[in-house]
Amino acid sequence: MICDTILYIISPHMVKSFIHPDKIQYNETKDINNDDIGHASTIYEISYFDKPIQIALGRENHSFSNDNIVHFSVYLVSNDKIVSRIGIFEVDSNKMISIMDEDGDIDIDQGHILLFVDQNYIFEHSEPTPEEKNEQEDIQETEKIDELTFVENEQNDWIANFMKNNQYHIVDNEGDGDCLFLVIQMALEETELQTTVEEMRKILSENVNDAIFDQYKSIYMGIHSELQNIENNMKHTKDTIQKLKKQCMNISNKQENKAMLDRITELRDNYNKMNQEKISVNELMSEFQFMERISNIEDLQKYVLTSNFWADTWAISTLEKKLNIKLVVFSEESYKSNDLPNNIIVMARTSQLSETLSKGLEGIRIKYSNNLPSNINSSCDAFNKSNEELKEMFLSMLGRLNAPRAITNNSEGMKKEAELLTSVVIKTAPTKGYKDWFSDFEEAVLGNLETRTWPTIKEMHKAAKQIAPKRPEFRDLTGDNKYQPDPYKINAGRIKRGEPVDENYINGTEARKLLNKGLVTEADLQPYQEALTAINNY
Repeated sequence: MICDTILYIISPHMVKSFIHPDKIQYNETKDINNDDIGHASTIYEISYFDKPIQIALGRENHSFSNDNIVHFSVYLVSNDKIVSRIGIFEVDSNKMISIMDEDGDIDIDQGHILLFVDQNYIFEHSEPTPEEKNEQEDIQETEKIDELTFVENEQNDWIANFMKNNQYHIVDNEGDGDCLFLVIQMALEETELQTTVEEMRKILSENVNDAIFDQYKSIYMGIHSELQNIENNMKHTKDTIQKLKKQCMNISNKQENKAMLDRITELRDNYNKMNQEKISVNELMSEFQFMERISNIEDLQKYVLTSNFWADTWAISTLEKKLNIKLVVFSEESYKSNDLPNNIIVMARTSQLSETLSKGLEGIRIKYSNNLPSNINSSCDAFNKSNEELKEMFLSMLGRLNAPRAITNNSEGMKKEAELLTSVVIKTAPTKGYKDWFSDFEEAVLGNLETRTWPTIKEMHKAAKQIAPKRPEFRDLTGDNKYQPDPYKINAGRIKRGEPVDENYINGTEARKLLNKGLVTEADLQPYQEALTAINNY
């Protein structure tokens, strides 16, 4: 049945009666009414914003008969199937007889249709017109043609090659610390959300609070402390290498000399690893170096207003919330290294990034690279395995604790803090027996905590010192028990190898001591004695 009726569009949560708006309000659920299940109804075709749509009416309802109203549920129909309940059809009960046609169908032009869904919902769920079908087919065909005809080449912007679409281009701006702000400004120029760099920086400045200040300060101090520890360890390692070099010159035994050289090589490798870690930490420090000059919230608020403050994770998430936008950041470097994802999910709200600590930790994947502190860059598989296992055990411990208040709602801040703490664990743990060591370490850390919050670097160092006596003992040639060479063993080894020795170890008292100690035999000394006799006779 084709009808030409007037539709009264009512916004959600305001489905009031047209006849008695002050007294009656209808239930706006989209679910099919139980009384309407199995009900046979005529399908009506009405014009809705110049688009024909199909609807059906449910059974008549007399719940408001005292107010002389009869109402029906209105259902959207598409492809001869009920989609959902979308509104109410109401009519004066006194007109019920007059609005029925000879077939018993209701003339909906005589009543009022009240919808509680918007235009987008109806157009999305209704059957497209022949014209719309043709248009959709044309669009799909065009997209297929574009996809088929796209050819990746070096002349394209890299983003076009990544998206496989020539419609993507890169637009440069003057940058100078304002690059991200300018991107947002340019993107919103043609919208009602127009804004400027100055306005966005003002928004950020007004949102600086104690938590943000503490977060930046904590991260800066943590990085600074880590950098000092690395430099101190490098100096100690360098001094140790010099001491071992001097000792090595006084050792003639090949095996002992080799052991000393192996130790020096190991220390040199550790020194190089620490140097790489220092470079990475310095790179990270460059992001937070500004906090060296920031003493309070007011200083940070003023700094954010300048171009010296570059937009970071906190700035992006804050602008997303305040401007009601979503930013998706792509990296040309990641594209070139084939590290961009094939599928991209844009979340509705930044608050959904991490609702709880445990969920946040699930998303933390500490990936050590050139721009993050690390000491797991060794090519040794066993070394890498131990560090990975230590990382997993430590993250498991963090998962049972609460993140510091300053970074609770900042996934990037949590990530960097976790990375920093993990590097401390890896650096502190022994190379052997690290699992047993971590068990003692974890117990000590948790025992020292006054609250269920992530430990600080200071607290972790304290725990490591507490369990130091439990650590496996390793021979340190530079320690209190320095290596003392045994001249008798050294010269006995030389004799057995046929190497030159002092005359006292051939015929003198030293030779008798060698024999008494069982280090050599008369047969071992005989060639030396014969050679010495021949020399004396000559």
